[in-house]
Parts: sequence; structure tokens; C-alpha cells
Amino acid sequence: MPRVGASLWAAASALSFSVEGLLAKGAMGAGASLLGAIAVRYAVAAAVAWALLALGRQTGGVARGDALRLALFGALGYGGTTTLLFFAFVRIPTSLAIVLLYAYPALVVLGAHALGRERLTPGVAAAAAVAIVGVALVSAPSGGAELAGTLFAFAAAAANAVTVLGTEPIFARCSPLAGTARLVLAAAVATGIATLAAGERFVPPPAAIPSLVGLALVPTLAAVMLLNRSLQVIGATRTAVIATLEPIFAATWGLLLLGEHLQPLQWWGAALTVAGATAVSVLPRRA
Repeated sequence: MPRVGASLWAAASALSFSVEGLLAKGAMGAGASLLGAIAVRYAVAAAVAWALLALGRQTGGVARGDALRLALFGALGYGGTTTLLFFAFVRIPTSLAIVLLYAYPALVVLGAHALGRERLTPGVAAAAAVAIVGVALVSAPSGGAELAGTLFAFAAAAANAVTVLGTEPIFARCSPLAGTARLVLAAAVATGIATLAAGERFVPPPAAIPSLVGLALVPTLAAVMLLNRSLQVIGATRTAVIATLEPIFAATWGLLLLGEHLQPLQWWGAALTVAGATAVSVLPRRA
């Protein structure tokens, strides 16, 4: 497949993920609890994914060991990343939270180095430092609540990087739909247990249902399937590079639909974060 065509999987995934903050704030603004919204989101996505598998008679196709790993990454990776990101959404603008999340491409490459998959070069190390400086600038004008939101968003970036590194080899061996179905089912179970343990309301108010269905279908099921297909076709590094389009999409939605604005220093920090993360992913690396 031509590289431009292959890259469209990642670009479409970034566009799908970019509406997450918009829909999340819509659901919680309509009265859905934070953990309850996440649990319902993954439950609906899992139901649709498994229904599609059943209709296509493709419920198998994943080795037992891979299925167990997908369950782990779904529960802790996807469930954890989304929970941390939602905590950020209620404290800082969605566009800012998404920008901070996109420190994860740098973390992916650093993780690949730590795992012995690639050797870190001076250029890559410098670009990673630029991304970290960008994160610092983004949080510089913050008060206590915004600082907490910044930390939640960056923690989500770390969790997402671990998930991408962990699932890349698995999706070389299974279909995107079969793997995604197992990921979102595990995330639904984990976040459902967390919702009950926290005593939060699981059943959403009627006004929140459209946003929750949108969360399940677009930035969950569609976005994750497109992401996993991109991992198969062009790998984690190139996927992470193209995925940095998401902050641009998210900032556009925040500006047009939520009236969100960042301070000039925060915009500079956001630019450095995206530039550093992108440079880390595209600079030459030693195998």
C-alpha cells in the first residue's frame, strides 16, 4: 500500500480521537458521573464490536496469550489512560489536555530504547527534551487546579505510550476488530468495577446518552480500530507522528464549539510539545 494511503488510517484515527474532549464534557455537563461515563462508553463500544464480530463470524483469531495481554492492556492501558484524561478534562481546557497527551510519541521512542528495540541518538534525546520543555511551558501559568489537570494529562500520555508499545506486536498477529473488541471489553469491565467501587452513578441521565453513544462509537470504537490498523500497516513510530494531528483538530473544536482559549505562553508550549514529539518520531534511530 502506498505510504500516503497507509497514513490515512492514522490521520482518520487522530480525527476520531479529537472529539473525545468535546463529547466527554457534553456527557458530564448533562449530569453523567466521570467514571460512569467512561464505563458506559466502553460497554457500548464493546457491545457493538462483539456484535460486528458475531455477524462476521470472526469471534476467534486471537491466540490465548495475546487475548490475555489484550485484556491487561484494555483494563489498565485504555481504561487507565481514559480515566486520567477525563480527570484532566474537568480541570483544564480539552485542547490543552489533548496537547499534553501528545507527549506520548516521544515516550514511545524512549520506551523502545529502554526495551532494547532501538538505540537513542543525541538528536532524538534533544527532541524529547524539547517536548518536555513544552509541557513545562504549558503548565507554567497554571494555578493549583490547572497543575493537577496537567499532571493527569501527562500521566495519560505515559499510560498511552505503554499501551502502544505493548499492543504493537499483538496487532501484527490479529485483526484490528478482534483485538479492539477484547481491548474495549476489558476496559469496560475495569472501569465498571471502578465506578461501583467509587459509589458513582452508573446509569446516565437521558440528556447524557447522545454524548455517551458518540464517545463509544467515534473516539473509542472507530478511533481504536483505525489506530490498530495503522499499527499493522505503518508501525508505532509513524502512527505516533501522524497522530500529532489530533491536538490541532481538538484545539479547533475547542475554539469553535467550546470557546476555549490558551494563553500565548501556553500556545508556545503546545507548539514545542507537538514539535518535539514529532521530531523524536521522525529523526533517524539506530536499530
